[in-house]
Amino acid sequence: MMKRTTAAALALTMLLTLLVFAPSVCSAADKPAKLMVRIDVFDSKTFWSYPYITSDGKVRKPHVVQVVWTTNNGTKANRADVVLAGKERGDLAITTGNNEFLDLEIVVADDKNVALGKGGLQLRNTGQEVTFLVAPPESTAPTIEML
Repeated sequence: MMKRTTAAALALTMLLTLLVFAPSVCSAADKPAKLMVRIDVFDSKTFWSYPYITSDGKVRKPHVVQVVWTTNNGTKANRADVVLAGKERGDLAITTGNNEFLDLEIVVADDKNVALGKGGLQLRNTGQEVTFLVAPPESTAPTIEML
């Protein structure tokens, strides 16, 4: 009889503990977190003047580095110009729910918003800072293929 009483008291204590702490655990996930995105442009003088040939055969120069992001809650994509032509660095703060997943894409675009290059990743926003390096290619060379 004593063991049953002790087991029941223990079960009741555990249930009350869960009821007391569950709201604080759930609300921790709802708290906002600020992700800091930093874009560094390496050799900015060369980068901003470098001509890129796009798939349509046109020569284009970079005009802006943008960050495009979506969250896992199904919102539409957000876009922000972070580094403008001639600059070496830019920062962007993105606030979402703590531990929320973000799809992040870094886009280099010309003055007509044509993407010259892009790269992305998915990460969890815990309030951290992430830094991306954007740079011109080390070299370009002709393509040689055997026909």
